[in-house]
Amino acid sequence: MEKAGLSDKDLPLYVGIGSFEGKKVGEEVQRNIGKIWMPIQRGLERPFDAVLMKGEYIHNGVWKRGEIHIGTIVRPGLLVHIENGMLGAVCLSLSHPEIEQRFVGIYRHWKLT
Repeated sequence: MEKAGLSDKDLPLYVGIGSFEGKKVGEEVQRNIGKIWMPIQRGLERPFDAVLMKGEYIHNGVWKRGEIHIGTIVRPGLLVHIENGMLGAVCLSLSHPEIEQRFVGIYRHWKLT
């Protein structure tokens, strides 16, 4: 964060959102688009931008698909993220089929715009 010029005080706290409550993270990001998170056109991404992705989750006993996962751009075209059950992070191209089918949008913290 320091390399990006941000401190922990600049970033929103998602207190009360557990690691298996990704839907709430997606809702918080959507609620703050244009306030904290600025939409970035694909191809103009840079390190520290956030990538919002879709995934599956259970709601009231029913499987659903929604915006539940975040990755971070490490260099243009490449993101890092961690999947549930994995022992480490995964770096994938934004054009990788796994990301293509899950991609929602790229967002930049307003202080980095």
